[in-house]
Amino acid sequence: MRSNRCARRAIVRGRSTEENPELKVALDQIRLGHFSPEEPHRFYDIFHTLVDWGDHYIVVLADFDSFDKTQTEVDLKYRDKDAWTKSAIENVAGMGIFSSDRTIQEYARDIWHVEPLKMTDS
Repeated sequence: MRSNRCARRAIVRGRSTEENPELKVALDQIRLGHFSPEEPHRFYDIFHTLVDWGDHYIVVLADFDSFDKTQTEVDLKYRDKDAWTKSAIENVAGMGIFSSDRTIQEYARDIWHVEPLKMTDS
């Protein structure tokens, strides 16, 4: 088991951190306590989860470049008040399909096979 962890770490480090200095800096900052100098080992488990333990979050490392690029685009858009407002409105307008009312209606119809109760005014 230990050798698998070491091999996985070498692969992850060899592929991701050697090719991406920003990722290496971020991982080193987590590992060395940069974000919690008063408690340097506070986030140590996050580092080990990402690098050593083969956790399903390993995709965070593989997708780091894409995440970093997208976050930069978000930061730029946020500085442009009109563009940010337009995106926010479009996002909210597009969420209708995800409404809880629609979901409950579909569950009632397709899974529970029940009809809605007709309410009458008393």
